[in-house]
Amino acid sequence: MIENIVNWLNGILWGPVMIYGILVGEKSEAGVTSFQALTLALSGRVGTGNIVGTASAIAFGGPGAIFWMWVTAFVGASTAYIESTLAQIYKVKKNG
Repeated sequence: MIENIVNWLNGILWGPVMIYGILVGEKSEAGVTSFQALTLALSGRVGTGNIVGTASAIAFGGPGAIFWMWVTAFVGASTAYIESTLAQIYKVKKNG
């Protein structure tokens, strides 16, 4: 129940901002904005496997698994952020 309410509020608050960012951003020659490329790259890393993996780790490893999930999540998030940032900095134009 709470999840449905939070998702509804999230859609109302962030929906217009996301649509604006997608539609107004500057497009490259390939037709993809930097925002679209970044969100696509990040969405490839965060998927439903994270939900299943968390439930399995707690079921098999107990509550102590949560600490190690936090540690690996911090390292993984840092790596993903740096990778996405470097991809935006060092991207090159096609045929250029």
